[in-house]
Amino acid sequence: MESTLIDSNPEIGNEAQEIFPKRKARNNLIGKTYGRLTVVNGPVSRRKRIHWYCSCLCKNTTLVAADKILSGHTKSCGCLERENRNSGASVTHGESRNGRVSGRLHMFLAAKARAKKSESPFTLKLEHIIIPDKCPILGIPLFFGTGKCSENSPSLDQINAGAGYTPDNYQIISHKANTMKSNATFEQLEKLYFFWKSQRERLKREIPETVKQ
Repeated sequence: MESTLIDSNPEIGNEAQEIFPKRKARNNLIGKTYGRLTVVNGPVSRRKRIHWYCSCLCKNTTLVAADKILSGHTKSCGCLERENRNSGASVTHGESRNGRVSGRLHMFLAAKARAKKSESPFTLKLEHIIIPDKCPILGIPLFFGTGKCSENSPSLDQINAGAGYTPDNYQIISHKANTMKSNATFEQLEKLYFFWKSQRERLKREIPETVKQ
């Protein structure tokens, strides 16, 4: 029999736990990942149940019952549950750290709050939010600023305004494009475009030397 001592996690403490030889383990889980947990050592007999030492993506080490790992009941050291309580949403690890959220998560939660306020559908998940390098409308680079919104900030927009944020009715565009679009309908934007175009064409006919392409 081998024994191990993990004293870096206060939840585990310094108590040595008996580990069965790995060659006799019926299911060797070492190296496998379940949710945020990667199995790093074990198995361990504790309270007549088999447990495994797991490393969480947040760098914590925890001891988890084998049945809870395999069933998906336990997916983290507890950090996932804390993040869910703080944000009110199911988030991907790394989007929320030390009480601060990423730009992507902030954009997601802000859109969810707008949908709730307007009582419109919101069925997006955070993994749906893939931010392109450039705004698909204006072609300008997309990036998050440092604490405040800019023209280049990514913006979560409904394609059909009022239909809600659903996987088939959202797009990521620049804040500038979204501001230009605002809450106007397609027909209103079309009228604006043709009116503006006719005005430019009129000016080019009347004073072509002052109008540049």
